[in-house]
Amino acid sequence: MKLIDSTFEQKLELPVLLLVLLLPILMAIVASAVSTIYLVLFVLGILFYVKNSSVKLTLEERRVLIGFAIVFLIYFLGMINSDDIYNGFKKLGKFSYFLLSAPIFFLFKYYQQSILKAFYIGTVLSGFTLLIYLLLNKGSTGAYHSIMYGDFSMLIVGINILLSLLINTNKSYKVLLALSALCALSASLIVGAKGSWVALPLLFLIFLYLLVTQKQLRFKVIAIFVGMILATVVTINVFPNKTIDRFNTVIANATQFIENENDNKQQQSGSASERFIFWTASINTVKKYPFFGSGSGDFRLELRRFTKEYPQYNVIADHYGTAHNIFFEWLALFGIVGFLALIISVFLLPLKFFLQIIKNNPEKLWTGLIGVWIILSSMIFGLTETWIVRSAPNGVYMFFVLLLMALGINNKNTST
Repeated sequence: MKLIDSTFEQKLELPVLLLVLLLPILMAIVASAVSTIYLVLFVLGILFYVKNSSVKLTLEERRVLIGFAIVFLIYFLGMINSDDIYNGFKKLGKFSYFLLSAPIFFLFKYYQQSILKAFYIGTVLSGFTLLIYLLLNKGSTGAYHSIMYGDFSMLIVGINILLSLLINTNKSYKVLLALSALCALSASLIVGAKGSWVALPLLFLIFLYLLVTQKQLRFKVIAIFVGMILATVVTINVFPNKTIDRFNTVIANATQFIENENDNKQQQSGSASERFIFWTASINTVKKYPFFGSGSGDFRLELRRFTKEYPQYNVIADHYGTAHNIFFEWLALFGIVGFLALIISVFLLPLKFFLQIIKNNPEKLWTGLIGVWIILSSMIFGLTETWIVRSAPNGVYMFFVLLLMALGINNKNTST
């Protein structure tokens, strides 16, 4: 029986490695890649656990996985409190990524050593792929919405830079990682996802941490920082209409919104002003339903109620179904109770896990810092986009968090 189980585990290893390799490469250029890969990993995880239930979870790992399952439960219970059960049920499947996390984590934990190389290759190819796809297609049309494309690109920027600085590998591969990160940075700028740019100061804070704690890396950190500045300058000069012009438009739109608010005038359309309207509608909903919110569903219903009550904001019409902000929308739909559960389950518990790695396991510092980058940058993305109600970003977030959790532990149960 032991021989049969061992043979099964060996056969399972190759598809797992292939999927880990492919997800970073395909996540932004093939619209169904994330959901398909995540589902296949879940099925493989179930098969693995049926054959081999020897992979045990620590208390910290159980807490994180239970927290993820709670997110699904919150959304499900919110349907009971909703006036929009139909749309709430349609979006329920998007939260299955949290519910299905445990079997995938078992896989990653068991195949930890062999997965590492697939992860390295996938991320280094990802940065180049993101930029090449944009240039060949003259934009992200045909893949994901530009906001998602920019967010995914920025995730790769941080992942590859931290890998190039911290992993123990040959110089040529580190150079490739750095170049891949710069390509991903250019892709994020070109696609015009302005919300993703806000995550750059977070990366600079991580650089500052490394400058203080890792003195041997000072020259490399400074060199990469200079490279990022140069890549940004070059990209802006080559694509001014997609970068600096869009940024200036947002500033002008935000300024106009504030002026109209002060003068009590009708608001105008624009990416910034529309987001301010969404957030104002969210706050208005929270005031009415402070503890448990208005219930899960399509935020469009709340926007309709709000613009009917305040006609000066009806420029948004009926085109939008989210608040373009995770935190405001979750407060509106699930109240203070649901909001706190979201923050703790999705962000704080895994963040604590990675901070413990940084503190207690210097050899796995790279996994801890990249994990912190994934979580905090995703929170920053959530300031201007409700990514948690979309399948692809949920899958990307869960994939990287689960994988880095598995790679950050000293695991004896490996496939070798």
